[in-house]
Amino acid sequence: NSVMKCIQDQNGNHVIQKCIECIPVEHLNFVMDSFHNRVYEMASHPYGCRVIQRLLEYCNADQIKSILGEIMINIMTLTYDQYGNYVIQHVLEHGVESDKNLIFNTFTNKIGDLSRHKFASNVIEKCVKEGNAEQRRKLTDEFLLLNPDTGFVQL
Repeated sequence: NSVMKCIQDQNGNHVIQKCIECIPVEHLNFVMDSFHNRVYEMASHPYGCRVIQRLLEYCNADQIKSILGEIMINIMTLTYDQYGNYVIQHVLEHGVESDKNLIFNTFTNKIGDLSRHKFASNVIEKCVKEGNAEQRRKLTDEFLLLNPDTGFVQL
């Protein structure tokens, strides 16, 4: 479809992003529909990830429910991805508490590995910045349990 071609284009993605920013959200279904069963593919695409980020910023929860569903079943893979990590960071910044909780819970006992990865470490930084007091406490507790030599949790 022509919307997906624009999303994947170096210049066209900017047009779609501007549509998301300027057109009333109730008229953006043409963009959302183009992502059906392609969210993971587009979240790990250099231009598609930008469009998804705008959708997370501007659309209401009902509109992006299916997009978020596809993001959430791929949390770890997207976190390690050079483009997908930006989408996960955007969920942490703009998402609802239940989505943030799911991300934090997915990262439990993986903070050491995530923190040492080029792209995933950016997501962990966003967790520290965007997490509530309880989420930050759990992150800190896990950091304190890390063996400095191996990076693995000491029990």
